Amino acid sequence: MKRHESIIPVSRDHHHALLFCWKLKQGIQKSVQPDRLSTYTKYFFEQHLQPHFRLEEQILFSKSQDQLCSQAIDEHQQLEQIVSIIKQHHRIQDIATLVLQLEAHIRFEERVLFPHLEQILSSATLQQILNEMPEDTGKSEDDDFDDRFWQSNEY
Repeated sequence: MKRHESIIPVSRDHHHALLFCWKLKQGIQKSVQPDRLSTYTKYFFEQHLQPHFRLEEQILFSKSQDQLCSQAIDEHQQLEQIVSIIKQHHRIQDIATLVLQLEAHIRFEERVLFPHLEQILSSATLQQILNEMPEDTGKSEDDDFDDRFWQSNEY
């Protein structure tokens, strides 16, 4: 999907989040211990997702006070609550819920919210977003988590 250059870095972050979901699904499918999946979830959330949510809220969503941006912020809060539950209880069903809701959230942002923002925001505002975007946004390679449970046949 063609994106305005100011939104491309955030879209690239979404690719990494979808890869995170895939890794968790692989872990669930391979019956990896829930505490290992929970530890990875905590790591990825704190290192990648939480900073991504803040960046979207502060740089992108703050430019429009409409209902779709409010929905995205509400979904961020719901996802944060699920991660909090996962940190406490290490349950596979909560991890599976996180995967489903995060994938749905990314689809919403990519298919609905971002095209909407590209239409309603002025060229000057889109340029301002680009100027405010940290240089390293969307450029992260793979995460550096040590436990590669999604690659292994050892559970």
